[in-house]
Amino acid sequence: MSETYHVAASREGRWWLLDCGEHGATQALSLSSAMDEVRDLIALVLDVAPESIDVEMTVHVSDAVDLMIDQAHEVAERAESEQREAAARSRAVVRTLLDQGVTGADAARILKVSPQRISQLAKSAHQHSEQQGYAQIASEIDPVNQRAVARRRRAVRG
Repeated sequence: MSETYHVAASREGRWWLLDCGEHGATQALSLSSAMDEVRDLIALVLDVAPESIDVEMTVHVSDAVDLMIDQAHEVAERAESEQREAAARSRAVVRTLLDQGVTGADAARILKVSPQRISQLAKSAHQHSEQQGYAQIASEIDPVNQRAVARRRRAVRG
C-alpha cells in the first residue's frame, strides 16, 4: 500500500508552484502536468517508483477565487440535495395518484409532465418503495401548503 503525499499548489504568474513539504518543491505550467512533476520529485527524493506514490493536491488560486469556488460547491451540493428531494416527492405523488385510481394521462396533466414521465416515475417509485417516504411528505403539509394545493387544483381545472 502506498502512502499519500499532500501537496499545496498555488499560482505564481503563469506557473503552478507545488510545495511538497519536506520533500521540496517544484513547478508546472498546468495542474494536469503537476501530478507527474510531484510524483517525479517525491520519487527522486525517496528513491522509489513514481507509480507507487499517491498525491492529494490542495489548490490555492487566491483568497477571493478560493471563496468563490467554495461557495459554488456549496450551492451545487444544496441543489443536488434539493433535486433528490424533488425526485422523491414526485415519485411519491405519482404513486399516490395512481393508487387513488387517477389515470396516467390525468396524472400527467396534473403534474404538467408527459405520460411517459409518469410511467418512469411510477416505475421508479415502485423500485424505491417510498410509501413510507410519502407518509412523511404528506404529514408535512401544513395550512400554507394546503392553500398552495388548492390554488394548483383551481389552475388545473382551468
